[in-house]
Amino acid sequence: MKAETDDFILKARRGNLLSRKVGEETVIYDMDNDKALCLDKVSAIVWEASCDLNDMNELLNVLHRNGIEDADEQLVVLAIEQLNESNLLENSIDNETSQASILPRRDVLRQLTMYSAAALPLVTSLSIQKWTP
Repeated sequence: MKAETDDFILKARRGNLLSRKVGEETVIYDMDNDKALCLDKVSAIVWEASCDLNDMNELLNVLHRNGIEDADEQLVVLAIEQLNESNLLENSIDNETSQASILPRRDVLRQLTMYSAAALPLVTSLSIQKWTP
């Protein structure tokens, strides 16, 4: 199934975020929400590329060039959904848009059985208490 990406434009949120690459992961501190986020390699690549790319094929090419050779549309959609849920996209993509305009969730879940747990995009978060001197 071909993903339709013409109905939305991905734009990574950059304001009030501090980010640092640590190995293959990217650690982000969200100053608005006092949360630390850790993006695995797949999610980090999609987040970084979402500033410049909005075409599914281009996103896949970036993943392939970065060593994620088995990446497909379902993997990108899952990464986008996790970035969206973690408030790392400027334009929020609601579930209806994600499911209707990108790929139906059931198709994504069906295809996820192909991936090992290590290959799935992952965004983890940790709430941090604001420090005041």
